[in-house]
Amino acid sequence: MTIRSRVLMCLISVGVAGALAACGGSSSVTGPDVAAPVSTATIAGTVVSAGAATAPTGDVSARSSSGGIRVSVLGTSLETTTDDDGRFTLGGVAPGEKVELHFEGPGIDARLEIEGLAAGQMLTITVNVSGSTASMLTPSGEVEFRGSVQSVDSDSLVVDGRMVVVLAGTTEVLGRQNQRIALSDIAVGAFVQVEAWPQSDGSLLGKKVKLEDGAGDGGNDANDPVEVGFLGNIQSLSPLMVAGTSVSTDGDTRILDDNNNSIGLSDLAVGMRVEVEGWRQADGGVLAKKIKIED
Repeated sequence: MTIRSRVLMCLISVGVAGALAACGGSSSVTGPDVAAPVSTATIAGTVVSAGAATAPTGDVSARSSSGGIRVSVLGTSLETTTDDDGRFTLGGVAPGEKVELHFEGPGIDARLEIEGLAAGQMLTITVNVSGSTASMLTPSGEVEFRGSVQSVDSDSLVVDGRMVVVLAGTTEVLGRQNQRIALSDIAVGAFVQVEAWPQSDGSLLGKKVKLEDGAGDGGNDANDPVEVGFLGNIQSLSPLMVAGTSVSTDGDTRILDDNNNSIGLSDLAVGMRVEVEGWRQADGGVLAKKIKIED
């Protein structure tokens, strides 16, 4: 029997696909699907915005959670649009040393570089976008403090002289029992805990505002000193700036390391995270009674 005849008989007996394998050939028929390893990353985020680029700096009414902003990965076809709360998710992002996000919307054309994405990673970020500028808000830049509420607006409040912007989907507003409440439920004179991110215009973008038991400033005299305390990163040493607040010292100021040992002002460095306790001054700064380095 010739080789051609043998191949023909093989095809008839076991079928085309089986014959190719049985007769020493290769087959295009594959077995059951096998889950492939995850080779891409996902970026989930929330965009907050100070409004159009033409809005005056510090105009709180222009701030809003940013729905309808187009978010894309430059150099790829990946893109999505933020929902009404400014949230977005981008799947299938190639991992690598650098990914550049592009934010586009009314008055907005900004880019943000993200480095170090790993395969299978789910990165969650909050991005502040204004005009051509986009900056990622990270935990290392958070400010924490407690104080008395001096005024309340529809989307902001002033706590011990610091404006805190409240955005739906970004800021948690909580009662004393950690229940969710409306901003309008917080009255002037109430004592609150604030966790927030410093903004370039000097305001704070609220992460959490929580009612607490505590006294306010104890009176209506504007000259009465108001005691404040907050956590933040040192931004400069001369003048000393911590989380957007000017901090002054005198002979009574205690400066401590993270083990409560006394140190000098010269031992502080830009980027250190410190706890500041002191008195609010008329110019908005704080005269520190204690500056302590935090881990």
